[in-house]
Amino acid sequence: MNFQLTEQQRRMVAAVRDLAQGEFKANAQRYMDGTFPWENMKRLAEIGVLGMSVPEEYGGLGLPVFDTALVLEEIAKTCYVTAMATLGEAGVQTRVIATYAPDNICERILPRVVSGDCILAICMTEPHAGTDVANYRTNAVIRGECVILNGTKTLISRAREAGMFVIFTRIDGRPGREGIGCVLLEPDTPGFEVTGTYHTMGGENLHEIQFNNCELPLENLVIRDDGFRKLLNAFNTQRCLNPSISLGLAEGAFEEARKYVRDRTVFGKAIGDYQGALETRRDVPRDRGGPKHPLSCLHHRQSVPRPFHGGGGQDHVQRDVQSGHQRGDPIARRIRFHR
Repeated sequence: MNFQLTEQQRRMVAAVRDLAQGEFKANAQRYMDGTFPWENMKRLAEIGVLGMSVPEEYGGLGLPVFDTALVLEEIAKTCYVTAMATLGEAGVQTRVIATYAPDNICERILPRVVSGDCILAICMTEPHAGTDVANYRTNAVIRGECVILNGTKTLISRAREAGMFVIFTRIDGRPGREGIGCVLLEPDTPGFEVTGTYHTMGGENLHEIQFNNCELPLENLVIRDDGFRKLLNAFNTQRCLNPSISLGLAEGAFEEARKYVRDRTVFGKAIGDYQGALETRRDVPRDRGGPKHPLSCLHHRQSVPRPFHGGGGQDHVQRDVQSGHQRGDPIARRIRFHR
């Protein structure tokens, strides 16, 4: 595989970098209380980022996974909350709808994803089973031309902002993995309720949601058979996109630390010129490890770099930036994002 960026990819990365560094970075602290970054998402929509995974016939760009990974990396360097929100529009949710939903749903929903007017939420985790698909209890029963959905999902991102939920559920009570399918639900459906909110260290809010006899059109049952295999296929792209966010966090933290040790002086000398700091700065690129891009890591069968792996990277942060555990500090945010 050739990992040299094309001219189009370079222009796209440069546009996202300018936006993220010029606008998102200064406002990142604003979203640490669980506030959804609507302003950032609208700005990303304006330059086409939210349509990266949407096919061109629905107004998107239809870009490959590698291009999406490049964009997420740049956003994560400045604002983790915005990067995760973007992943929700560029990741598995969008691909499930584009691949399996009927044309009338795609035509209604996907252009609104591109414009930033419809946020998507994927619903997998259940309170008793986590993501153990074979033991899901949420169940959709087919009754004529409708589907009746009952169950509970937890740790759901963007539940209060979402315009469409992509829900993996059991179909007609069939046991095991073979009984898993997927339905789409809009938040104004009777019987749907957000029943809990959990604030994370990284700044996001996660939610518990319940379905109590939610009646859906049969066309909203977008995966009826072989759902587990189709779910895994959809998540293959996610295995590349999640590491790109981790890589962006590591690079953002390194740049903040490098700036600090260059500008902060002690006894008339930049702390980056002291022996301990020099050793740390030497080791950080090595500890980040591996090729730069997540997809090249997969290509070479190497592990994707982890931003603060084994405590070593966190030690570098602590030694380079003594204010790193103050809540408003950029490094502190990145440590919490990683956790």
